[in-house]
Amino acid sequence: MAMANANVVKAAVGSLLLACSMIIIAVPCAKAEISCLQITMQLTPCIPYGVLGGSVPPACCQGVKDSMALVKTTEDLRAKCQCVKDGAAGIPGINYTRVNELPSICHVTVPYVVSPETDCSKVNFAEVGGSHHYQAAEETGSRVI
Repeated sequence: MAMANANVVKAAVGSLLLACSMIIIAVPCAKAEISCLQITMQLTPCIPYGVLGGSVPPACCQGVKDSMALVKTTEDLRAKCQCVKDGAAGIPGINYTRVNELPSICHVTVPYVVSPETDCSKVNFAEVGGSHHYQAAEETGSRVI
């Protein structure tokens, strides 16, 4: 009798583990698919303009475009926002006005303002009819260009 109960318990535990692993596989994780390293590499050509002004290098605009092209989900957008915010904060002499001019200069939609006060957790992303539609919270001073 004890052996039968042990087999039933083993079978129940095995079934439970199988069910849990299927749930874990079926539920997508809310994790960004882009890395801060990718974003940093693409936006590095923008640093001279952000600090010194002058002409925007073509590689900077290409990096702005390429970095936004990587954004596929809200989590990607939030990760990009946080990466840019943190990266800019670490650059001595950064001029946030110049940094925030880049989307307009490069003809790219960026739905948040780069600023130490920006709350990247409030930036949202939605896919609408095959094109990107960005939404951002009012308090971030967001704009769509």
